Amino acid sequence: MLHEIYIQVDRLPCVAQVLGRKDSGKTAVIEKVVKELKGEGFRVLVVKPSHHVIDLQGKDTYRFRSAGADAVIFRDPNGLILFANYPDFVRCLSVDVILVEGLSDFVAPIRVEIREPSQVSEVAQALMRMIKECLSKGNDAQDYWVSLTDAIMRHEPGRRNNRDDEVPHRWY
Repeated sequence: MLHEIYIQVDRLPCVAQVLGRKDSGKTAVIEKVVKELKGEGFRVLVVKPSHHVIDLQGKDTYRFRSAGADAVIFRDPNGLILFANYPDFVRCLSVDVILVEGLSDFVAPIRVEIREPSQVSEVAQALMRMIKECLSKGNDAQDYWVSLTDAIMRHEPGRRNNRDDEVPHRWY
């Protein structure tokens, strides 16, 4: 017998987004922020869209998904990868902070832009200030669940989203 599992969360996570051109330092900013948040005991989810395909046709994960599985967890010596066919999968993850790299189809309540690697520390510090403010006073991220999961599901894995390179403003 199958049962649906619901995780009750006391509050919605803070959702933050790092935008910038390729090789501008987005990953380095998120890496610094994750280390700091984890050092303070927070649970962190990072969303990283990619143009690289890892679920190749003919491989087991692809076959399971093609057969109709709602989700497939792939485990290797380095960790787990979740392949999910349903847009609401983020709701079942109990985290304090969601960090999104790129994914310009999504507009997070906290957004920062990095233009070059020399800004990594400055942008990471600004992002941490905004996240800490969100964590201290709470947030109204309910509206962002739908748009985040929609943007993730719309992202085409085999195609680079060039709009991630077209960041019109600075948000910090």
